[in-house]
Amino acid sequence: MLYALPQGCCRCLGPAERTIEIRNTHTVTKDLKKYTRRYEIQVPICQKCFATVSRYRSIRWWVCGILIGCAVVAILSSIGMRDSDAQLGVLFSGCVLLPLSIMAFMLAASFTEPAEFDQEGRLRFKNKEYQALFDQANSPKILS
Repeated sequence: MLYALPQGCCRCLGPAERTIEIRNTHTVTKDLKKYTRRYEIQVPICQKCFATVSRYRSIRWWVCGILIGCAVVAILSSIGMRDSDAQLGVLFSGCVLLPLSIMAFMLAASFTEPAEFDQEGRLRFKNKEYQALFDQANSPKILS
């Protein structure tokens, strides 16, 4: 779907000097078949907001990587333990930490990204003023 994007930064409404990619993938099951829909768009953003979003993205990846690394170390270290209670506890900790790290990564993305696509592929901006401008620019009256 093609969108008309308002001028200005999608986070602060200041002058936009560049763009940032917003993307998402949704898997839909229909008639016992899985379909994957991929959405991506370049939205305008100012340099300051771009640096902030990039920093948040990097922190997200590092934290997720560290948590997954800790989970893998816990799971692997439980293999050589002689005490079965300790082995079970460390193994359980690693198995719990693994999905928690992935959930934390996805949750952090919902707070740090300037926009996201919903299940129907509609673009939603965190900045409500920019969203109103976007909705106005993409209303059926203007597009037709």
